[in-house]
Amino acid sequence: MDPFPPVVPDLSMFGLQPVGYIFTDLEPDGQGVLNKRWEKSYTLTNLELLLGASMQMKIPRWSTVVVTGDEKGQITPDAYMVSDAVVDMHRDDVLLPALDPRVLLVKKAQEKEYIPEIFWKSGNGRKSVEDRGFPVEYGIVNVISV
Repeated sequence: MDPFPPVVPDLSMFGLQPVGYIFTDLEPDGQGVLNKRWEKSYTLTNLELLLGASMQMKIPRWSTVVVTGDEKGQITPDAYMVSDAVVDMHRDDVLLPALDPRVLLVKKAQEKEYIPEIFWKSGNGRKSVEDRGFPVEYGIVNVISV
């Protein structure tokens, strides 16, 4: 018997397969729900992004949905996927979570190992390689439903 059974049962006998998961941080505030993931906060944490990358390596069309409060206190679902570049860097064991949930770190190369430097544009237009980290937002792709 498997000591770690899968969280999602095998649905293939019904012609179904898991396609994503949902994170929620809903907390009532008396007149709705709190807005915890706002513009200057984060959309996904670095750990949520790396978990999404792990799942996309197994199931390429895997989506992550965040159910949170908006600025009006309404419940809002937002769907995302992880960029192919981040999935590939995670597969190659290049990324690490930072203490700041808004930042992903790039590992320092060991002897006989090549790890590229990541350049990104900050809000003021300059390219940066600050502490070998880059914003999690750069690895997120919005999924728009129609």
